[in-house]
Amino acid sequence: MSKYQVMQKFQDKDTGKTYDIGDLYPSNSKKNRIKALLGEDHEGRDSRLSGKAIISEITDTSDTSKTKKATKKEVKADDDTTRD
Repeated sequence: MSKYQVMQKFQDKDTGKTYDIGDLYPSNSKKNRIKALLGEDHEGRDSRLSGKAIISEITDTSDTSKTKKATKKEVKADDDTTRD
């Protein structure tokens, strides 16, 4: 699944939520809305945001299929709870 990061501070016209630079934009939003925010121009866009993409797609560098699982021995060594 794609992820999107906010590049320009804006208020979402659909939800009214304000997004700051660096925030993640929900990837479950409508495809047309994401396409409009990825584009540089969109009808009705504030002139201060015209000519700029508001969000950008980011790549996920974590590969969950290769994530190391802790062994029982490692978990026990990290368990610092005391037992009476």
